[in-house]
Amino acid sequence: MLSSPGLQLLKNGITLEIQSGWKGTSESFLLQKIYTNLLTEHDNPWSYILDFKTGYGNVTSVYAFAAQVAEVKVDTETGLVKVIKFTCAHDLGRTINLLLARGQVIGGVLSTGLGYTITESLVRENGKVLNRNFLDYKILTALDVCDVDCIFVGSNDPNGPFGAKGVGDPAMTPNAVAISNAICDAIGVRVNELPITPKKILKALREKKG
Repeated sequence: MLSSPGLQLLKNGITLEIQSGWKGTSESFLLQKIYTNLLTEHDNPWSYILDFKTGYGNVTSVYAFAAQVAEVKVDTETGLVKVIKFTCAHDLGRTINLLLARGQVIGGVLSTGLGYTITESLVRENGKVLNRNFLDYKILTALDVCDVDCIFVGSNDPNGPFGAKGVGDPAMTPNAVAISNAICDAIGVRVNELPITPKKILKALREKKG
């Protein structure tokens, strides 16, 4: 009997039975142990274990949520986009370190989100990268940064440490959608392919005019 509730390893080591209904062979025991060791007496997200055959299941104990809004200026003559401001609202559970949380969100927007949305594109041909230097691979500079306002929604997640969740990938995940929505609101056309370059914007405007 293992210490994790709901998990029983039969003496022959062939069959595993987990309280959530999952069954598997001993070969997959080590992978499942990562999850089952976190089971408790209570009904928590870890009790819905990932099924490695179907790919369905839960792979985390907590979920962070975010909403971001971008303000942009678009030059309809050149297609250039200037991001003026980002407002970011994040539910990261209990914010343990406010300074680091703000730094994570601001860094996600400025160092990653702006670039992959409006400038950065890896050009490949026959397996070779064609833009291998910073002359051809367009990255933003300090002159391109925008203001970033951070709003942290206070919550207390029972499955996170001290009620916290996290603010890693959520800081950069909504960036492209926020900028795309702002561009569409400004000029009435939407570009559905990243990066949203001036060339693509001008093409969309021409198609709109017919």
